[in-house]
Amino acid sequence: MPIRGTGRRTNSITSSADPLSGLHMPKTADGLISTALPAGEGFFDALASAMLKRCASALATGDLSSVLILVPAFPIAVELRSAIRRVAPRPLLLPRFDTLRHWVDCAPVAAMHKPLADSERLVLLHEALRKFLWLDEAALWGIASEMAGLFDELTTSAKGDVISLADDEAALACQLQAAYALRASEPLAFEARVVHESWRALATCGQPDAAAAYRLRLAALARLAEQDDAPSCPLLVLLDAAPEESLAPAEIEFLRRYERAQGVSLFHPAPRAACTSPLMSTLAAAWPEATEAPLTSLSPLSPLFERAADLALRQPQSPLAGRLQIVPTAGREQEAQAAVAQIGEWLSAGLIRIVLITQDRLTARRVRALLEREDILVSDESGWKLSTSRAAAAVDALIETAAGGAYYRDLLDLCKSPYVFSDCQESARKAAVFTLESALRSSSVKAGLPRIRRCLLEADNDGSKDLGLALLDRILEATSKLFRSKPAPLARWIKRLHQALAVLGALEPLQQDAAGKVLLDLLEARRIELDGSAALFSFATWRDWLNRELEAANFRDSSISSPIVLTPLNAVGQRGFEAALLLGGDARQLAPAADGAFFNQSVRRELGLRTREDAERELRRDLELLLATVPRVSVTWQSEREGEANLLAPELALLSTLNQLAWNDGLIKPPLPARRESTPEDASAPPATVPAAPVAPPGADPAAGLGERLYQPGCLPLPLLRPPCARAGRDGRGQRGNGQERLRRAGAPRAGAFPRAPSGSLRTCRGRGAGSLAGLCWRSLRAGYRG
Repeated sequence: MPIRGTGRRTNSITSSADPLSGLHMPKTADGLISTALPAGEGFFDALASAMLKRCASALATGDLSSVLILVPAFPIAVELRSAIRRVAPRPLLLPRFDTLRHWVDCAPVAAMHKPLADSERLVLLHEALRKFLWLDEAALWGIASEMAGLFDELTTSAKGDVISLADDEAALACQLQAAYALRASEPLAFEARVVHESWRALATCGQPDAAAAYRLRLAALARLAEQDDAPSCPLLVLLDAAPEESLAPAEIEFLRRYERAQGVSLFHPAPRAACTSPLMSTLAAAWPEATEAPLTSLSPLSPLFERAADLALRQPQSPLAGRLQIVPTAGREQEAQAAVAQIGEWLSAGLIRIVLITQDRLTARRVRALLEREDILVSDESGWKLSTSRAAAAVDALIETAAGGAYYRDLLDLCKSPYVFSDCQESARKAAVFTLESALRSSSVKAGLPRIRRCLLEADNDGSKDLGLALLDRILEATSKLFRSKPAPLARWIKRLHQALAVLGALEPLQQDAAGKVLLDLLEARRIELDGSAALFSFATWRDWLNRELEAANFRDSSISSPIVLTPLNAVGQRGFEAALLLGGDARQLAPAADGAFFNQSVRRELGLRTREDAERELRRDLELLLATVPRVSVTWQSEREGEANLLAPELALLSTLNQLAWNDGLIKPPLPARRESTPEDASAPPATVPAAPVAPPGADPAAGLGERLYQPGCLPLPLLRPPCARAGRDGRGQRGNGQERLRRAGAPRAGAFPRAPSGSLRTCRGRGAGSLAGLCWRSLRAGYRG
C-alpha cells in the first residue's frame, strides 16, 4: 500500500533544478533531497537511471547489495528491479528492496518493548468507556474502535511543533500528552472528556501501542545510524507523492537524521501542477488547487470554460481521447456484463496485464464470477471479508442456534453446513438431515431442542432417525458448552467456541479449508493476545466483538496467480498495467476515504488530523497516477440505482465536462454488448435456421402441442407461459411466484465474452440449457393448468 501521512504539515521546501539531469529537486535546509520525475510509462526507466547516479561509487564495483531501496508497496519493487536491469551499463548485484514500515518493524533494535496488541487495547478502551453510563452498551465496541483510530492518528501526526523523535517512552508520553491537550471550549467539553479518560486508561497500562512503538523504533534506528561504527547503508526511497503528503512527521524527522549520518535520496512522481506532459496539463486544468502556481495567465481558480478554452488553444487534440472512457450502465448486472465484455475485447487485442479496480465490491464479485465461468481466473490482491466466507457462516449458524433457542432455520443451516459432523458418512448425514427437516415441517415446530427432538421421535422410522437424534444430542452438547449465562473474558469465550466446534466435528474440515484455516488462526491469535485480560463480557457483547473481528479480517486466495489483478485504487500506483477497469465510478463509490465519525472536520483540522480536503487530494492523486501510467482506462458506473439518477464522481465529471468544452468529446461511451454464450457446435456447425412457429387453429387448446414446440430452437414462447398461482406444500402454505422467478433466471442470457474450447457433447449442453429450461416450462404449464 502507498505510504501515506496522516497529518497536514508543510515543510520549508524550495524548488530548484539540476542542470545536469533536468530533474526538479526540492531541497530542505538539512539537505534532504526529493527528486520529482515525470509520471508516465517511462517513469521507472528514468527512476532507475536517477538512482544509479546517486550510488555511482557502488555502481563502479558492480555491487549494489549495500544499497537499500524503500518502495511504497512490494509489487512496485518488481517493476523497479526490471528497470534497473534494463538501464544498468553492466551486470550488477542488485540492491535490496523493502517498504519503510516493514523495514522499521523488522530492524534489530535492542531494548524495545513488545507493543500492546490492538485487540487488548480495544478491550481496555471498552472498559474505560463502560464507565460512561450515558453511552449505549451496544455501541461501545464501535466507539472504542473509533477512539483507537483517533489515538493512532494523534500519535502519528503530533500536533503543533512536536515532531521530534522521543528517545524513550517517558519522553514520548510527555509529547503525546502535549499533543492530546485540547483547548477548553464548551462544544468540545464532552468529546475532550471522553478522549482524555480513554487515553489515561491506555497510559496506565505501561505498554505503548503499535503507533507509539513505531515512533520509538524510528528513534532507535536513527540513533544506530548516527553511531561512528555503524555500517554504511544509504537509503533510496520511492514515494507515491511529495514527502509532506506521503510521509508522517515522525518519518520525515527520521529521514532527516538518517540522511545526515548515512545518506538518503527521495524520489516521487511529479505532480500534475508541474505540467510535465499534455496529459498532466489537462488534469491540472480539471483539478486545480489553490496552492498551485498558475499554469498560464489564467488563475487555477478561474471558471472551467475559460480553462478549457485556454487548454484547447495550447493543445489541438485531447490527451484523454483513447485513454479514458466513461461507460454508464443501467444496473449492476449490466455493469458487470459490460466489464466482462471490455475485458474480453482487451484480451482479444493481445493485452495481458489488466487491473480491475474495486471501488464497488459487489460488482467486482459479480465480474469475477462471470470471468470464472469463462475459465478466466483473477488474482484478488484485496481479498474479501472473512465474514462472507462459508466457514464464517458455519460459525454464525452455531452461534445463532445457541442464541435463538435452536430456531429451526438456524438449526437446519447448521446441520447442512459442510463443516459439521465430518466424522459421519456423508450420505447418512444428508439422509438424517432430510428426515429432521421433514419432521420439522410436518409438526410445525419452530424452536427448542427438546421439542425438536420429540417431533423427531414421533416421526416415521426410515432408518436415519437414530442418526438424526444423535446429531441433535451433539448440537445440544455444543450449545450448552457455548451458551452460558455467566459472563466470561473474551479468551474464555473463544475457548468455549473452540470446544463447541470440536463437539460438532468441525475443526478438521475448517483446518483443511483455506478460509476456515484463516478463521481458526485468527481466533487462536486473539485468544493468546487476550489471555491476560480479566474483563468480563456477556454472550451478546462477545458476539458483537466476534462479528466485528470477522468483518475486519480479510481472506485472500493466494493459490491463484493471474495477470488479471483485482486491487483497490490506491494500490495501483506506478505499476505497469496495460489496461485498467474501474468498477463503480459514481459519487457514492468513488469518494474520498472516510475520516471517522467521532470528530467533525473543524475539530480534526484544529487537532492537526487528516481532513476531507486531504482525502480528496489523495483521491485525485491516485486517479492522476492511474491515468498517467495506464494507457487504457475504462470507468463503469450505474447511472441509475433503485429508479433514481446516480451521479458520476465529481473528479470524473470535471474531466468529462472539460474535455467536452475543449475538444467536443465528453468521454462517455456506450457499454459493449454482452456476447452470447458460445456452444461447442459454434465452430463447426453451419448457421441454424429458425423455423417458424406453427399457428394453432381457431378454438384449439393453447397448450396442445407445446411439448413438441418447446424443444424447437428459437420457438420457446416464454412470454406466453405463466407460473402456477400457488404451489401448496405439506403445511398448506403457498409459494407464490417461485415458478416465474425460476423461469426468469433460467432464461437470463449469460455474458459469454470469450470463445472457449469445445468441451462436452451436444447432449450435455442440451441437458444444461434448452432441455432443462424446456422441462421447467412444461412442468410449470402442467401445474398451472391442473384442475
